[in-house]
Amino acid sequence: MQEIGKYQDVDAVIGDLIGQLSTTKELKRSGIEPFPYSKGNVNLMGKQFVAQYRKDEEMFRQWIVVLPRPKGEVFHTWFYTSPITQYDNFLGIAKTMLNSWSIAE
Repeated sequence: MQEIGKYQDVDAVIGDLIGQLSTTKELKRSGIEPFPYSKGNVNLMGKQFVAQYRKDEEMFRQWIVVLPRPKGEVFHTWFYTSPITQYDNFLGIAKTMLNSWSIAE
């Protein structure tokens, strides 16, 4: 019998991450949006959102992406976190890094 993991689906992973972020100060977050992934023969639908919060007297912005494995038994999470004053400066590099993901079947 296969053991069931902690998370049943992408929504459960997102919910847990939002719960963890809720302990931060001055939390603001975007709505949850689809995140399509398509490379080779692998087409997946994940979810993404952006959060902003205060930590150690500095404001941070964090982009979070969650994708299921093709069979749904494991989830990939990706974070880009930066002080809010530098977020836009390095967003292009973060997108390039995310686009370099290669998820096998």
